[in-house]
Amino acid sequence: MKRITKTSTTDASRKDKAQAGKRTSEISNVVGIPTLPTSHLSQFKVSSLSAKDDSDDFQEDVPTALNSLNGHPDANVVSTVMPLAGADATGVGSCSDEMVSDDSNEGVLCPFNDKRTVKQEFTKDVVKPEISECRNPTSQIHDVKDRSDSITDMKVEPLELTQTDYVKFEELCICTCHFVPVNSCSSETPESIHSASSRDNLDVIDSEGSVHMDDVVRDVTNRDSSVVVGTIDTHIVGRKFSMEAVCEEGMPLAFVRDPDNPKDSNAIKVITPDKLELGYLPRQVASHFSVILDKELGDLKGVILAVPEDVFEIVPIKVTLEKKNLESEHEEIISKCWQGALSASLIPPKQFKYEANFLCLLQTVLERDSHLFNSDEQVFLCSFQLLSGDAQRLFIHLYQRKGPWFRVRNLNYSDVADVESSFQELIAARFMIAAEAVADGSATEFREIVEVLNVFDLRQLVSSAQLKDRKEVAGARKEELVDWVTSGVLVKDQVSALGSCSGTVVKEMVLDLVGSCIRVSDDASFLLWRSQRLFFLNGDQDLSSFLLVDMGRVKYPEYKCNRKLPVFATREALLEYEKALEVAQAMDMALEVNDMTAVMAFLTRARTFLRIDQNEGSKEPRRDGCPSFFYRFTAARVYATVCTLGVSILEREHRYGEAIELLKELLSTCIRSGRRGYWTVRLSMDLDHLGRKEESLQVAEKGVTDPLIRGGDLVALQRRVVRLSKPPRRWKKPPYAEALNLKFEEVQIRGRPLNCTIGMKSRFYGFDEQQCGVEELALQYYASEEGGGWEGMHSEGGVWMMLFGLLMWEVLFADVPDVFQTPFQTAPLDLDSHSFFIARRDIIEARLEEIRQGQAVVLLAECWSKHYGTYCRGVNWEKYSLDTLQIIAACVGGSGLSALCRLLTQDHAGYSAGMPDLLLWRTYR
Repeated sequence: MKRITKTSTTDASRKDKAQAGKRTSEISNVVGIPTLPTSHLSQFKVSSLSAKDDSDDFQEDVPTALNSLNGHPDANVVSTVMPLAGADATGVGSCSDEMVSDDSNEGVLCPFNDKRTVKQEFTKDVVKPEISECRNPTSQIHDVKDRSDSITDMKVEPLELTQTDYVKFEELCICTCHFVPVNSCSSETPESIHSASSRDNLDVIDSEGSVHMDDVVRDVTNRDSSVVVGTIDTHIVGRKFSMEAVCEEGMPLAFVRDPDNPKDSNAIKVITPDKLELGYLPRQVASHFSVILDKELGDLKGVILAVPEDVFEIVPIKVTLEKKNLESEHEEIISKCWQGALSASLIPPKQFKYEANFLCLLQTVLERDSHLFNSDEQVFLCSFQLLSGDAQRLFIHLYQRKGPWFRVRNLNYSDVADVESSFQELIAARFMIAAEAVADGSATEFREIVEVLNVFDLRQLVSSAQLKDRKEVAGARKEELVDWVTSGVLVKDQVSALGSCSGTVVKEMVLDLVGSCIRVSDDASFLLWRSQRLFFLNGDQDLSSFLLVDMGRVKYPEYKCNRKLPVFATREALLEYEKALEVAQAMDMALEVNDMTAVMAFLTRARTFLRIDQNEGSKEPRRDGCPSFFYRFTAARVYATVCTLGVSILEREHRYGEAIELLKELLSTCIRSGRRGYWTVRLSMDLDHLGRKEESLQVAEKGVTDPLIRGGDLVALQRRVVRLSKPPRRWKKPPYAEALNLKFEEVQIRGRPLNCTIGMKSRFYGFDEQQCGVEELALQYYASEEGGGWEGMHSEGGVWMMLFGLLMWEVLFADVPDVFQTPFQTAPLDLDSHSFFIARRDIIEARLEEIRQGQAVVLLAECWSKHYGTYCRGVNWEKYSLDTLQIIAACVGGSGLSALCRLLTQDHAGYSAGMPDLLLWRTYR
């Protein structure tokens, strides 16, 4: 190979300093010159001499970068030493003890402990003291000043290079001598240069002192540096909601492996700079990046691209992969994982509306009522968000279907791309259960599995198992076929006289015929039932409420959910409440089948709880400090309702003594219940049935003075007092006796009845000769000239509830703490409690004054135009027209309407029922 040797300058002073047989160069410490790219690196031998000691004892071979001029045979070669860490403005700095070479970094040139510096010399006298311009193909132009005070002694021994080793520049070629490990090679900033040398670098020098450029480039690029592979756009899944972890646009993100995640061993957490968890990377993306992180082949960095307006929408992020310059065999792994993650990220996170609704419900409950779930339940519910999109959508579809069992072969949804892998994923996550897992369970459960078969399959099964002869099978209905198969399974290992298969064989035949069959697991079903109950706070609403809103079929009023206290303070309180609901439901089912033994057993259980609750104190320690309307969400309230139903059952069977005992227990234990008036009335009446008049009167008199008894119950008790307090039991009439003895004009209406059967609603021929009920007959009479020409309607208090709802709309949906817990309420939680008026006294009085001043007609029109079609308790937009309501309001007058609204705000539960069936009005033109 042809060698090219550069001749040195003939300067005498430089010759004196040169060693025999060696060419020397004076090296200028040029500050600010940009780093050369890796492709311009070559190899030099450098002999370092101390300024105080000119001996040649200490010599090290270090890699340098050599460049030559373009087209100049005697071009000047300039070698620069870049500033060390901690250097001063001159580029020369002192070195700490830690920088001294030791056994761990043998072969690396390090500064001395005695803080010796290095002098630099020029090899060409044409190099000027001031370099005004230096141009590099990979860098910008820099103005560089010569710093003479930073010059130190250093002898450089250049090696002979081949012609192809030279990289051509326009004016000047820079040669950089590296001292600390190279982490990056950048042509933009001088600070990116980190000098280093190791013994491995010496291996590229051949016996003649030559160096191969390809080996040098490969050696430097394989150093411990990070290179950006690329970026992908993805999103956060499994969002974690907390007051501290808040997403902000532009927020940097870090990523931490979570190999112990029970649902996904490849899980990667997304955390904030404060190490707060935001969620996870999507499962498909994490499966590729986890390999890189586990093998420590690279790092992930991220940033939040945008923050959606809805907190339940996906948060887009950008993830950057930086690989480490390691061995070449790792390149294939990094490339493969990167391509896989890139492909996974290109799939847009399409989220259907019903899927978003389900996740909204789940996330709201986990954020708001997490204290009501134990750790296992929280992990289970949170794991749903780690499932793939297909698995989530398949589960939501099946959860809302009747079921309970579903044949996988019959499942086909356009939004579920892979049903097979999705149901396997759901089974592994315990959200679904396979038929094989419960085949040995109860006969009822196995019967449910058999019921998924159609009639054709059942007939084929019965015939193949020889459970019945073919004539019976041909005309059998599905229910009979299911009974035969279920009975055949119970035969066990016996074989019938007809030669039918054993029970084990029949079971295997059923499972083979059914194929893959799944249902929602018990854990998932129960926890989601609890989640729905906590979200809606009732058993009437479910996920269909979201659907009705999305379709525009239902519109709920606008209000602020100002939650200050949780409805359930402790998990124990919730568990007791759920047990009470189970007892109430079981009692209803027993009544439907007239199983009185079971009914009385449930009644006894309810009474036992109320006694214990009264004697030992409530298991809800904060109940006394909570709003009174939270009482409806207690186990005591549910058991009190069960006992109230038990009173009706006992009275129906004329077991008045037992009913009296139960009513006394209710009045003594359930202090805060709104049914105290009803219980007092029934107790007085049952005592009267047993002939205990005096005791009945005393109960009624005590009830009249009870401040918790209002409305119709109070009037009923007053009537009983008036009726029973006759001499000699009472000689003095009560003060309210005169008000109860008002005389009303009675009107008799004659009609032709169609039926006179007891227990059936009476039907008549009306004045128009058409069949009608008694209410329609009365309205026709009053509309006639004989009746007075009245207009009217059969409302039973509905018109008053409509007027109250429209006139008091702003009062109903005012911002009051804790009364609105969900966005699907049609009334505040405290409407039927005494606290409704107290919490809104000022705005109620202001609105009542407007009504009293005759503004009701205007208020009705404004509310009608603004809120028409919006759901509100007591408001029926279809039944009553605005004109009719305005006429009725005008006829009643401001004072009367204001008084009515006041009563409803003070005791809505007591006055909302018991109104007259008919409402009549008459206008004069």
